[in-house]
Amino acid sequence: MPQPRTTKPVKFWALIGCAIWGVSDLHLVEVGHRALLHPRAQWPGAAPTVMKVSIVIYLVLQWTAFVWLAIRWVVKPWLRDRRIGFDGLLFIAWAGFFWFWDPMGT
Repeated sequence: MPQPRTTKPVKFWALIGCAIWGVSDLHLVEVGHRALLHPRAQWPGAAPTVMKVSIVIYLVLQWTAFVWLAIRWVVKPWLRDRRIGFDGLLFIAWAGFFWFWDPMGT
């Protein structure tokens, strides 16, 4: 006869998620603390033109993709079916937390 589980898998994964969240919070506090205590020297001059152009191109492509995906996964299904599908819900969740998890932002 199999033994009943003492811990549900949901609780296990919730604990793993909380641990990862805690480590990321500690990292953010440490980075902020380090920046306040030891500020870096200022940039020596204006950014190179290649860097400015590549940043503008990246931002234009990123926002174009964001709007296109929002229309495709959120707006069109909502207008057609009067409900948002699973892809649209994932997109909304991603858009809400992208500012926090963006690796390019640090």
